[in-house]
Amino acid sequence: MLLIYNEIIKGKIITINNLIILLFVYSVIANLLSVAGVDHIITMDLHASQMQGFFNKPVDNLYAEPSIAKWIQDSVPEYVNGVVVSKNAGGAKR
Repeated sequence: MLLIYNEIIKGKIITINNLIILLFVYSVIANLLSVAGVDHIITMDLHASQMQGFFNKPVDNLYAEPSIAKWIQDSVPEYVNGVVVSKNAGGAKR
């Protein structure tokens, strides 16, 4: 799902046609997972929590930030002098 999402909106202005395609893809993937017998879905760092609405099964969205922060504190000497870089302004806000 994320690969399709990235290909549709990467570096482009989101048009209504792209949005319709994206919503259709999400609903198809959600239906495929349900038909396959999935009874619980775990996602990682969803851009928007509204994506959980495509699934008719319970969805847990996990966040990577706490785990990554703990790993940096435990594994990187002098992490307090480090700099964290983000590829876009939205990520820098977090």
